[in-house]
Amino acid sequence: MADSGPRVEATGWDPPAPVSDGRSLRGARDYAGLHERLLVAAGDLLESETPDELKMPGLAAAAGCSLASVYNHFPRALDGIATELGARVMSRAADRYALEAPGLSGLDLPRLMTGAVADELLSHPRTTRFVMSASINLSVDDHWLESDAMDQLVGPFEAAAATANLPASAQDLALYATTFFRGALNEWCIHSIDADTFASLAARSIDVAVAALGEGSDG
Repeated sequence: MADSGPRVEATGWDPPAPVSDGRSLRGARDYAGLHERLLVAAGDLLESETPDELKMPGLAAAAGCSLASVYNHFPRALDGIATELGARVMSRAADRYALEAPGLSGLDLPRLMTGAVADELLSHPRTTRFVMSASINLSVDDHWLESDAMDQLVGPFEAAAATANLPASAQDLALYATTFFRGALNEWCIHSIDADTFASLAARSIDVAVAALGEGSDG
């Protein structure tokens, strides 16, 4: 039997858009709000003057929710929290880069990015050490948190190439710079060097990468 229902091709009729479920929207907002509250609470606990080891029950109490809710938001427990806190560092650094990059050129662009990342890490020292500790566990699954830093350096190096004679690809330069940066960060995290020394080494990471891969001319 032929289908007698309306066809869009023949009638131009469009089916009505589904009506949004207000409860679903509220649920999504509530979920996002609690997720944010948990991350803020985790950061506050880590950076408190007398920090204890961050534990899931303590986080639940600080955020005012059940322990089950914490695990619902972070199935990987502390590793999942560390991943998101690390991502926030990179996001804030990227925001600063976007704000300050206009007007800069050459190697000042990747220098700005590494400087922004270093400043964020130094501003939250206990959180940084927590994230770096978790990154060792995550490396088993090839989820090095610092890989985000390398990914975010590729763009600034590509932009630098417009006015600077770079000795290698943006990817290779980002890899070398991140490796040097990460080494300095690791040393600071285990208290082998102080914050000023880390900041100084981090600032040199771009030039070290350029020198290691050949002579470049900063334009």
